[in-house]
Amino acid sequence: MDEFVRRALEKYRDRIDEIILFGSVARGEAGEDSDIDILVIGDASLEELVDISFPILLEQGEIISAKNMDKGHFDFLVHEGYSFIRNVLEEGIILYERMGEAFGESRREAKVSKSSI
Repeated sequence: MDEFVRRALEKYRDRIDEIILFGSVARGEAGEDSDIDILVIGDASLEELVDISFPILLEQGEIISAKNMDKGHFDFLVHEGYSFIRNVLEEGIILYERMGEAFGESRREAKVSKSSI
């Protein structure tokens, strides 16, 4: 996981706003065969993320399931209260954040949206 973040930032730092760990690893419930779920918010394509994660699988045996989403789409889904995004916001661990407040603002919005549903 650390190697994925390092390589992603090495190649695409200027195009990545946030990298968030979510799922069973973030919850501390991962089993021996669990994959590592990572959401990359920014303009890095899924193909670019696979180009990073596949060599890590071959080298270290870590299965990284990277998902990508641009910031505008992420903010829209936060505002609409989509359950996947709510889960990421509630259980996610920020591995990288370009702007100090970006994820924090989205997290606050999600809690407001969730409480008004």
